[in-house]
Amino acid sequence: MNFSLIVPVYNEEDNVERLLKRLKDSLGGNPHINSYEILCIEDGSTDKTFELLQRFKTPEVKIIKFKKNSGQSAAIAAGIKYAQYEMLGIIDGDLQTDPDDFIKLLDKQKKGYDCVSGARIDRKDNASKKFSTWFARKMRNWILNDGFYDITCPLKVLTKESIQNITFYNTFHRFVPYLVKMQGYKVIEIPVRHYHRIAGKSKYGVWNRLFAGVWSLYAVKWMSKNYISYEVELND
Repeated sequence: MNFSLIVPVYNEEDNVERLLKRLKDSLGGNPHINSYEILCIEDGSTDKTFELLQRFKTPEVKIIKFKKNSGQSAAIAAGIKYAQYEMLGIIDGDLQTDPDDFIKLLDKQKKGYDCVSGARIDRKDNASKKFSTWFARKMRNWILNDGFYDITCPLKVLTKESIQNITFYNTFHRFVPYLVKMQGYKVIEIPVRHYHRIAGKSKYGVWNRLFAGVWSLYAVKWMSKNYISYEVELND
């Protein structure tokens, strides 16, 4: 298959070289992938991230640069818009998830799923982030009753068709599997590996995730109640 990988990147100068080399090696060795492109969405970084990304620019590695920091949801939306292939992958730029896990995600996708999302069962985070993740899961399941264990996992594959008609408001990247499922597409999550961050700094903390996350939950809840699916048949 042909594969478009979307990689939001913000202030990751310490990770860029390792990231691009790792992604190219992994995608090049993936038995499911014939051709691929890596769409690096440079989200208005204030360090040398863009400069370093430019060194790795090839026909397969493409860079979309934002003039200012616009957030991960905007970055993913841009990746979806400019991806040339129907099969999409998403991964964060910190390499806390393993691109080799795209092998099993795509293997599962071939069994009839429109979206296969990773689930970080054994998370390598500090205590405060683990607590906030647990709390967010409880809150989300209470409001949405979505049944997902790790809906915010950054590692996933999905068809472009299943997500291209969704408007990505701020923080909606956290709900991609639910947004796909809401439209009637087939979604599943499977365990993936998770690692400690070894370079750079996390862009998310307890507080900047909590309030935006609560707003997003109710917005997505409203959307799910008001989403209308319809088919039209045109007769001559």
